Amino acid sequence: MKLLKNKWALLSLNLAVGLAFFLITAPALQLKHMINILFYFGACWLFVGIFLWTVHGGFFDGVVYGFRKSFERSFKRNDYLSENDTVPSEKVSISFVKAACFQGFCLLVLMLILLTRFYAA
Repeated sequence: MKLLKNKWALLSLNLAVGLAFFLITAPALQLKHMINILFYFGACWLFVGIFLWTVHGGFFDGVVYGFRKSFERSFKRNDYLSENDTVPSEKVSISFVKAACFQGFCLLVLMLILLTRFYAA
């Protein structure tokens, strides 16, 4: 968990894992393959970050309440929301959302820098 708090250490870990994937899976050590790997990593981090940002904003709280209400009716219970039930927006940490968006943004910026180098050559 300490690694998630340091965004630069997590970024270097992402780059190291990406480099390892590049060295293992690339048939020829070409810049195109590294650009693809950085895009996959960056897009995944950015997708997770934006999705969790939407969840943290409370977009799905009404949907969860509706499902709980319908399931409670079908099982013949009267308490639609008890005190122990939490909504998804309370479970998502904003620090993790910011870290995921930062990782995705940095990896995609690095990918764009390598992409300009690839097409400039």
